[in-house]
Amino acid sequence: MVTATTPAQLAAIGARRIGPASMSIGFDLRDFKSRLSIVRARVNPGDIPLAGDFNNDGCDTLSIYRPSEARFYIINELGSDDAGLGAAEFSFLFGNLGDKPVVGDWDGDDIDEIGLHRESTGFFYFRNTLTSGVADDQFFFGNPGDRFVAGDWGIVDGVDTPAVFRPSNTTFFFRHTLTQGIADSQFVFGELGWLPVAGEFGLG
Repeated sequence: MVTATTPAQLAAIGARRIGPASMSIGFDLRDFKSRLSIVRARVNPGDIPLAGDFNNDGCDTLSIYRPSEARFYIINELGSDDAGLGAAEFSFLFGNLGDKPVVGDWDGDDIDEIGLHRESTGFFYFRNTLTSGVADDQFFFGNPGDRFVAGDWGIVDGVDTPAVFRPSNTTFFFRHTLTQGIADSQFVFGELGWLPVAGEFGLG
């Protein structure tokens, strides 16, 4: 599951930097308190940043999903300054063009894995290893057009499960298990056009 830590266990924030075609596109990860840049990296236009602990070392790192290839690039080192993200430890294909990536620990082994949400159908697909292959499991949750997030909700057992934000009625819907079914809980929050984000906020 996603936490916001660096190797020094400092809270950090990141941003995807987008500019005109003539300018660099990349990620900028900064220390939350000092606002000093920890790592900056240039990436391809269209790349989607992912944060997760992909090797159970207690540190989230930045990885990439490249929609143009339907390929994930998993990187277990943060790098430093302008050295970039470094070479990917894992690179694999998963899903179809247009799928939206999501990170979560689907099997409770303290290692984040990859999932995909197909907004056109409302299906969620996930794998329990960082390898190419068909989905280890899949199920339908939500409506087409819902915005997908994952976290350890409801039943706090170390296993991440899905939630969706429905812009049409600004409502979050949560499943507490990795199974198909109606929402286990829900609440209204946000405004039309907002994007959902998951995290462990305000807890020691």
